[in-house]
Amino acid sequence: MRARNVHYDLEHGFVHNWLTAGPQAIAVEPAQFKGENIQQQIAQHFYEPDSGITETPVERGPLTEGLFQIGDYDGSWNYLACREDHLVEHSGSYAAPHYLRSWAYTQLNSKTAQEVSLILSSNGPADVWLNDRHVHRTETFCKPNPCSTPFKASLNQGVNRILVRFESMAMGTCAYSIALQVRQPANGDSVDRTARHPTKMGIEVTIKPDRSDLAPE
Repeated sequence: MRARNVHYDLEHGFVHNWLTAGPQAIAVEPAQFKGENIQQQIAQHFYEPDSGITETPVERGPLTEGLFQIGDYDGSWNYLACREDHLVEHSGSYAAPHYLRSWAYTQLNSKTAQEVSLILSSNGPADVWLNDRHVHRTETFCKPNPCSTPFKASLNQGVNRILVRFESMAMGTCAYSIALQVRQPANGDSVDRTARHPTKMGIEVTIKPDRSDLAPE
């Protein structure tokens, strides 16, 4: 079976179409961590430099399609379309303290090779890989509203794979989300987050597969 890509437009520069997995919830005993910034200590304790994702994500399908394993965690990729707030939303409530880890994957299809500014918004630590190369990490906890950090990225002509791993520490109700916005150009100046996003960037989002669009090879 051959899976065709499904194409979407950016929404005011925001990626709205993702494959997401998680959260992986790991029970934590906060008493084992001493001093200040307990959340930061826990995040550093569980930090892994590698994403843990070794195969290109595809939407959950028949048999083992769309499944993956990291250690003793069994995950699956599921399609998500963001609402008007642009967020990949994994917020929830936990009766006991847990460290949370989730993943979001998309592809940016660029008509030309170009420099862009990406703005990642998150409630907690998060990492970004572009075409399998680690390009950004933020370690800030921001609740209840996500904090935004801009960084520069080089897009290749054609498909560019983007993987975001985002984390949080849940003690009761937990705000846990990310958003990713693409801005152009990346000209060395600081990103003006109030500027109108250009409508013609030659960039679109692709996700695969569409379960209704499978065709035999």
